[in-house]
Amino acid sequence: MASAVAFALITIVAYFVYSNISGLLKNIAAAKRSGLPYVITPIRTFNTAWHITHVLFIPLLERLPSAWTKKWLDVNWPDWVWRKLLDPVKKNGDVFLSVHPGGIYVWATNAEVIHQFTSQREAFPKPLESYRILEIFGRNVITTEGGDWKRHRKVSSPGFSEKNNALVFAEACSQAEGMLLKWLGPGGVGNITLKEVPSDTLRLTLHIISSIGFGVQLLWPGETVGEKQSAEARLYSSNEPPEGHSMTFENSLEILLEQLVLVLSLPEWILKRLPFQKVREAYDAFVNWRQYMNEMFAQKVKEVRQGEKSQGMDIMGILVKSSYGAVLNEQLRLMPPIIVIPKSVTDSQDQVIVIDGQKYTLPAGARIAINTVGVQRNPRYWPTQPSKVTNQEDDLNDFRPERWLVTVDSNGEQQLDSTDSEGDDDFGGYTGNSSHAKLFHPVRGSYLPFSDGTRSCIGRRLAQVKIMAVLAVIFQKYSIELAVDEWASDAEVEQMSDEEKRVLYDGLKKVEIEAALDEYLKENSAQYSGEARLAPFYKTRGRGESSPVKKEFNSAGDDIESKVRPVRRRITKAAEELIATDDSEVEPATTRARSALTRTPRAGALSNLSFASSVPLPPSPSVVADAIDRRTAVLRSKVSQAYEESGIVETTQATRESLSTLVAIQTLIVAFELFNLRNEVLPNKYAFTIPEIPLLNTSEYPVKIPDLFLLLTSSFWGPTILWGFSSLIIPLFAAFFFNLTSKPRARNSQTSSFNYTFDPLTFNIVKALLTFVIYGQDVTFGGLVDLEYVTRINSALYGGWVGVLVGTGIGALVTVYEAVLKK
Repeated sequence: MASAVAFALITIVAYFVYSNISGLLKNIAAAKRSGLPYVITPIRTFNTAWHITHVLFIPLLERLPSAWTKKWLDVNWPDWVWRKLLDPVKKNGDVFLSVHPGGIYVWATNAEVIHQFTSQREAFPKPLESYRILEIFGRNVITTEGGDWKRHRKVSSPGFSEKNNALVFAEACSQAEGMLLKWLGPGGVGNITLKEVPSDTLRLTLHIISSIGFGVQLLWPGETVGEKQSAEARLYSSNEPPEGHSMTFENSLEILLEQLVLVLSLPEWILKRLPFQKVREAYDAFVNWRQYMNEMFAQKVKEVRQGEKSQGMDIMGILVKSSYGAVLNEQLRLMPPIIVIPKSVTDSQDQVIVIDGQKYTLPAGARIAINTVGVQRNPRYWPTQPSKVTNQEDDLNDFRPERWLVTVDSNGEQQLDSTDSEGDDDFGGYTGNSSHAKLFHPVRGSYLPFSDGTRSCIGRRLAQVKIMAVLAVIFQKYSIELAVDEWASDAEVEQMSDEEKRVLYDGLKKVEIEAALDEYLKENSAQYSGEARLAPFYKTRGRGESSPVKKEFNSAGDDIESKVRPVRRRITKAAEELIATDDSEVEPATTRARSALTRTPRAGALSNLSFASSVPLPPSPSVVADAIDRRTAVLRSKVSQAYEESGIVETTQATRESLSTLVAIQTLIVAFELFNLRNEVLPNKYAFTIPEIPLLNTSEYPVKIPDLFLLLTSSFWGPTILWGFSSLIIPLFAAFFFNLTSKPRARNSQTSSFNYTFDPLTFNIVKALLTFVIYGQDVTFGGLVDLEYVTRINSALYGGWVGVLVGTGIGALVTVYEAVLKK
């Protein structure tokens, strides 16, 4: 017994080794054929077990001789695109392959290639198996492809239309005012040091999602339930769990979002039984939230049946169609919501991509990883200059919104705005560009915070305008500054000159800040030690050298806080010029309002954040409406142009021309007969049963496939040959020799020409005669025809022999119609 077990184990290990080596060799050969650079890795980067354990093994692998690991270890970090940034890309190229025994990954940091991936949806589909984890509440627009995705998209898209802009913009402003009420109290005096900004902004997002997504308005401290809200809405907005729930609506949603990884990763039956507090909270939140969704769905169905109408739709898309805002764009460039967008090459065939005019072949079944972090920091596509923060040659790792500012010259070309020197910063707010200032338009495929192409994020407009609306409310009356309470009073800051503020902010207790950073990096070494930018710091600590800062200071972790101050407005020189301008030179209302807004100073802001605090935001609903009208016209023009360039019209016309022929119609008729006949001559046979899976709540499913063994019997060939001769071979033979479609013979020609090789009218006449005689009158032609086969064919074909006669009649009618049109 022991020897048998040992033999089995040895066999399993041998097979495992063999399959991995053979798989690796096969994948290396495919990578070589592609023509792209490749890296051989022993482990699949996104292997689940490796995802969990890589933090344990990589430190051990880093102790090995660098010659063994330097080529592949960097790209074996599951989050290397964020941790290592562009280092692996610089070594291997904008597009390279990582080859492992189980397959191939294509890493793309090239905008041209990324655009091909996102625009060719059929050639490079989403790997749906990677998205199954998101189906905890059922299939959705993210986890589907093809026809299913189109149906989900069609249902979801109306909720993100421009129809509901005003309502959602108002909700975002209302929730921002509620957050300010919590921060400042009813008086809104300001000069308050904030210590809970991250949690409050998270709660703000939660409230907005709840309102625009589910129609439930959640409250901030100090707010009361509105009288206009329905009883059901007031129930969900309550701070007490309603009957049948153990959590409030807000609490269940908040915990579910915080513990979403646990809920997605673990099956429900495991969540229910694990004894850990966080897991139990996650399970309770999941159960409560599912119950809330079922109740709300039933409520919405009831409202629809009763004909009730609400203001707008529950899920709404909004967009302030002026500039997105350079600050918002720069933040999303540096920190995209998704650092890798997965795609795949179709399993059926290889696919070709073009890089700088040269073609490369991607192996069938390869996985694609679109490196959003890398392409959004690739110097090839972005305006850059030497970094003022680090010693790097470019500043693409720095937060510099000015890179987005361009002006349009007389030729319509973009000219980058280079007015970003610190000497031009007056700490009073952005003094503005001219009215023809625009935002930089990156190369298609180089900016992907919401993906690109037809599968781009359906809620991107909602996210953009939510942020802009909240910032508009906050910065309308207040500025946000670094809290300097311990080094200067508010009165002293008010009296400081710009240069004095610069000295205070830039040199603010730098030693204490350095000490706090040193302590923070030490405590979080497991998280940051692998980042290339911090490698020198950890190497120094590894040699036993301590930070020179910590010899004088121990900690300053709580010194840096945020402070909200009210803005005292003054009339700038630009505003005086606006007032003094006569009627003949008055600017349009939109330009005047925006100029006034962008020139409004704010109480001293940080030198490196002054631009962020001066983002041009919509000053009034009328300006927003005016901007929407202009941007809508541009959008319509772009959509029209994209539609013309997509080739849809040409493809539709080509398909129409192909189907609008006599041959196409005749082929469809014959194919329909053959489809019905297949079920009779080659029926499906039970193959196996997919067993019941309790975890997935599925029942047994019998799988049936065509019984191919019948191909060896007369049961298949007898009826098939009879139908083939009576419906195809003999009619085609007659149509070839009795061809009435001949054209007049040319003078010098020895042979006649024909419109058709087979006369379609003769074909249908002969087929109809044979069908009537054989299948209708049971004529056997001296025993050549087996009546058993006749009966089987009659029972298989739709409508029997009469149905075949109808098909021949249609064919003959179309033939005559075409002849009449030609005459």
